[in-house]
Formats: sequence, C-alpha cells, structure tokens
Amino acid sequence: MSDGLRMTLWVQSCVVYSTYYHYSHQLATFPTVDWPNISVDIPGLPTLRYDEIVSFLHSFSPYADLGEATSEQFKKLSKSAFCVLVDSFEELEYEVIESLSNVSPIKPIGPLVKFPCGDEDSLSATDDSLKWLDTQPIGSVVYVSFGSIVVLEEKQIEEIAWGLLNSGPPFLWAIKPSIVLPMGFIKEAEVYGVGVRLGRGELNTELLSRDDVERSIFEVTRGPKSNEMKKNAMKLKKAAEEAITDGGSFQRNLQAFVEDIRRLGLK
Repeated sequence: MSDGLRMTLWVQSCVVYSTYYHYSHQLATFPTVDWPNISVDIPGLPTLRYDEIVSFLHSFSPYADLGEATSEQFKKLSKSAFCVLVDSFEELEYEVIESLSNVSPIKPIGPLVKFPCGDEDSLSATDDSLKWLDTQPIGSVVYVSFGSIVVLEEKQIEEIAWGLLNSGPPFLWAIKPSIVLPMGFIKEAEVYGVGVRLGRGELNTELLSRDDVERSIFEVTRGPKSNEMKKNAMKLKKAAEEAITDGGSFQRNLQAFVEDIRRLGLK
C-alpha cells in the first residue's frame, strides 16, 4: 500500500476478492454453526455451495480466526484505498468485475504472470521437468498444485498420490519440500517437484479419496466434456494474451489508474 494516495495490489482472483468483501461487509449470508450447509449468493457469481467457500469463512472452522483477520483487513481497505489493482483480466471475470466495481474501486491489470522477472537462469531448477514436458504430447499432462496456504494431512497426500498414479495420464505435481510421499510411490511414478486442482475450498480439510482424484482427472482429460473444457481453456489462453496487447484491457485499466492519480494529485 502506497503513502498519500493509498492503493493495494490484490494478487488473487476477483472471485476471491468479492467473496472476502461480501463476507467482511455482511453483504451475503455465509454458513454458520446453525446453518452449516447453506449456499451463498454473491452478485456476479453463480450460487456457491457451502463446500466451495474457503473454510476459514465458516464460523465453525478451526481456521475461523483467519476469517476474522481477513474481515478486519477488508474493512480497513475499504476506508483507505482509493484503488485496488487486481491480477486478473476482464475477459476472464467480466461479470464479477462488473458487479464488484459498483461497491469497490477495483481495476484489473492482469495477467501479471505474463511479464517475466529475473533472468533465464531462474528456470534452471525446473530444467529436468521442462525437458520431460517436451517429450509429452501437447495437452496430455495433468498439472497439480494446492498453493502455499493449504496444509495437507498425511492421509490426504497418500490418497492424492495414488489417485494421480491410478488415473493414467502423465502429471506434474507441485509439492513442498516438507511433504513426504507414500512409500513406494516414487518407484512407480516419475515425480518432478514442480501442481489439476482437486476438491473444493482453499482450506477444505475433508478427505479426498483416491477414487475421487481418479474420477476428477478422468472427467477433465477423457470424460464426455473434456474436449469442451480444453476448448474453453484455449479460449481463455488467447484472451489472456490479447489482454496485454496494445489497446488491451491491461493497458486501458493501467492508463485509467495513472489518470486517476494525476487527477487526484491536482486537487
């Protein structure tokens, strides 16, 4: 957050931002101890099932303190920031951005991931993985990652590992150095530590079975709707590339942000 004219860079999606915002300002009804399985309606989003909501926004969650801390931060943000720059782009989250812009001063300036940082040597740690990827058919590898927040229990790791292996397609699984894989797993799989997101909720502690994992991967790789999913993914890839071209949404929104600073600075 800068001094004077205060702004914030939000690096998660607009969907996540909107969820936190509506929770913090009590603009939507979220699961409670008395009503743990209710659905949540947020403008610009499809109705969310209770298990599609991050678990620390559940009042009965062991992580509820994190939800309260998030709520306090969002209340402060609403009072202080004249702009929230979001790492997203209009073509990806148009409806939620349109709805959210009515209650919060957001400007999507993504996808920032398209801008390289560091030198070419920064990829040296994954050279083996990249070489292996080059030997696989295009669009055939399943990428698995649970991010840096999720803490997986040993039994969850075991079920995910064997579910991945049993599913059939080659995969890359991003894992923390502290994770211990099941005995015998590495011998039966080529594991490269570099993550298809499985299950619902960022901190969902419900156990995924290996059958759930296998079924989910089948659905997105070989299921009846797999071709449609792949086509949609390619459309979004193209939209992301167009967003950072001259005249794209990134350039337009960044320019609007600069103009806002100039305008406010003249007052």
